[in-house]
Amino acid sequence: MCARRIESSASRTADMTCGCRALSYFERNPLYKGEDWVAPLLLPRKLQPFVKIGLTRKVLRNILGPQGVYEWVIARTRYIDAAFRTACTDRFSQFLLFGAGFDSRGVRFKDEMEGMRLFELDAPTTQEAKVNQFRLRGVRVPPNVTFVPINFEKESVVEKLCALGFKLHQKTLVVLNLSTFYVNLILRALCIPY
Repeated sequence: MCARRIESSASRTADMTCGCRALSYFERNPLYKGEDWVAPLLLPRKLQPFVKIGLTRKVLRNILGPQGVYEWVIARTRYIDAAFRTACTDRFSQFLLFGAGFDSRGVRFKDEMEGMRLFELDAPTTQEAKVNQFRLRGVRVPPNVTFVPINFEKESVVEKLCALGFKLHQKTLVVLNLSTFYVNLILRALCIPY
């Protein structure tokens, strides 16, 4: 059987989403302006100066995906950011990001998340690429962020999480950035009705 692409390189969806958030950070229009200051740091260095130019951003938006994807990523990012802020205010104990990709909330919300834990689960290749980029770009990851490399088809989510300090019965915000197939696997593993 052939190895799947995700087993040998980072997720293309993670790359595309990070690219959209990076472009959004430099938007002038408040409807498109994003807050993810980390995303531009994760872009290839040769591309970084060009995302600041409006015409280049327009071209790059069209390259990143079909019409509407850029807007969808911006809206989704704002929605999840708002949920994080609310969870921090409501003193959730933990956060779970399934399919975290190049998500930067652990860095961007480090002050708001003080005393809380964030567990980021993703394919080992994608997480390794993210951690390496953080290290190369000087992005400091707070100690309350735990990276959990996992093959969702072969490994137990509960076992991996609990081995790293996740508490099953504490107030937790869960964000699922995965296909329906993986969401169903995870919900079954965590004994959550769906």
